[in-house]
Amino acid sequence: LLGSEVGGLNMFQMGGTGTNTGIQIRGLPKRYSTVYIDGIKMNDPSSPDGAFYAEGLFKDNIDRIEILRGNQSSLYGSNAIGGTVNIFTKKGTSGKHSNIDVKTNSNNTKDIFYSFDGADDKKNYFIGLNYYTTDGISAMADNDEKDAYKNKTLTVNYGYKFLDNLKIENSLTIKETYLEFDEVTRGRSDLLNKSEDAAGYYSLRLINNKNNFKNSFIYNKSLIDRTPTTYEGKQTNFFANRDMFNYLGEYNFNLDNKIVYGLDNEFIAINMPNDYCKAKTSASC
Repeated sequence: LLGSEVGGLNMFQMGGTGTNTGIQIRGLPKRYSTVYIDGIKMNDPSSPDGAFYAEGLFKDNIDRIEILRGNQSSLYGSNAIGGTVNIFTKKGTSGKHSNIDVKTNSNNTKDIFYSFDGADDKKNYFIGLNYYTTDGISAMADNDEKDAYKNKTLTVNYGYKFLDNLKIENSLTIKETYLEFDEVTRGRSDLLNKSEDAAGYYSLRLINNKNNFKNSFIYNKSLIDRTPTTYEGKQTNFFANRDMFNYLGEYNFNLDNKIVYGLDNEFIAINMPNDYCKAKTSASC
């Protein structure tokens, strides 16, 4: 979905399936590219650089992607000076529908996607479930030990129209992943290297249209829990909690001119090992 045909955008992956996958825009480090999914800020504040890692995305439940480059992306804050990627997941369409897609590949890879959706005059809904598992490969040249990866993701969208000019939209994503990864130092065993991660994202939007005004009141919640295990068998835990409150207003003077304004408030809490915090300058530690 985000390939080389998009000018000024570069993607990289640091190994086999499930390893760190980053997005760079305009040649800047990945921490300067902010990613939103259904309006939810996805950058992980508990990661070393606070960037977004795209290895857990599935295209099955994505409707469209919009990329904002240049100085306009600064509207999303200092972390977006490279650019902003807005990803929108699927919503229900008129009627009732269900879909199942099963794929298999080498290295005992299984990719299963099931969804059902629907919509009528008042409401729309979409529920999608992804399950991906593979024995994986080794990215190291000096061994053939495989690094497995598993991903279970639930995506839910629900919207309800109370009145012609008043509606509510909900988005929920729950993700659980397991990854085995190679040891970066030659000579050390990587049999114990793994990372067990879980994340939950929720967005609630109240949208009111009246005459030339459009008002959106938005609340976003993000919870991220990462538990990596090193070659020594030592486990560490990284936890991040983000709450965002937004107001976005729009006034249309005519078909060609409008003004957009808003307020944004973000609260972040991080819990990480003390020795890791000592190496960081962030006051959040």
